[in-house]
Amino acid sequence: MDEIKVNVFNIVGQGNCTLPEDGDKVFQILQKALNENKRVVISFKNVDTITSAFLNNAINALIVAVSFFANG
Repeated sequence: MDEIKVNVFNIVGQGNCTLPEDGDKVFQILQKALNENKRVVISFKNVDTITSAFLNNAINALIVAVSFFANG
């Protein structure tokens, strides 16, 4: 299984991960990698601030999507 490292700082372009729209960007990249059967490592290096709005769109949405497809 191939592995991809997703650097959140590089995607967002700054150390403040506060916007839901930025979470959407991260979600799209994570979902694409998982759909390609890649192992994903998420790096938050150089990220100083994370809000729940960002995480809801990036990580929670991914958990829901993966759970949905895993359960049929």
